[in-house]
Amino acid sequence: STEEQMLFVLHMVGPFLQRLHTDRFMRVLFDLTIQLYELLLRVDRSVPHLKYMDTVCDLLYHIKYQFTGDSVKADAERVVKQLRPALQLRLRFIAQVPIKTE
Repeated sequence: STEEQMLFVLHMVGPFLQRLHTDRFMRVLFDLTIQLYELLLRVDRSVPHLKYMDTVCDLLYHIKYQFTGDSVKADAERVVKQLRPALQLRLRFIAQVPIKTE
């Protein structure tokens, strides 16, 4: 549950996203994306500061705009609502949630 472990998982899973999309394994792609959001939530709760917050958010935006669209929006919003305000602010275009001010 460290940020480094999350980055390793993202590094291992990332290349498969295009293949899942190309081969039309959409349900698997959607489930995997939801798991990535939940992984971010676990890490967010377990570390005091995220060093690679912008990089992770960029990847989540890439996944949304290239592969999933709004198909996982409800799950994404559920997770984003539970994240720290700095992450909510960065992910505000993925999930329309009210931003808490710090």
